[in-house]
Amino acid sequence: MPQSLHEIEPPPDPGRFSTDCTDWALDLPHTAARLDLTGIEMRTTCPTAAFDTLMGRFWRLTLEQLAPEIEKLPTIRPGDTANVVVLLSRPGLVELGMATITVTATRPSN
Repeated sequence: MPQSLHEIEPPPDPGRFSTDCTDWALDLPHTAARLDLTGIEMRTTCPTAAFDTLMGRFWRLTLEQLAPEIEKLPTIRPGDTANVVVLLSRPGLVELGMATITVTATRPSN
């Protein structure tokens, strides 16, 4: 049994169990600059998804509760959801959780 999502054979398609954020969030500072905002700061947080973390529990419960609908998706293979739930339930699993990208900026006073 794989110890990581990266060890599943065949490897998961990036569009199946992964991020939907590819580049738009990383462009937010540039968008703020084009709007003439100042003091632009960008912070990214990415909690660890492991069997004993809040992010791991979030993903495990989400997959358990939504499995019937997730498994209807065309890119999900039979057993994918169950395999990921098993992995998220194992001590020792460490994966990246859901990243949050925050951009703050200030509108100049005129």
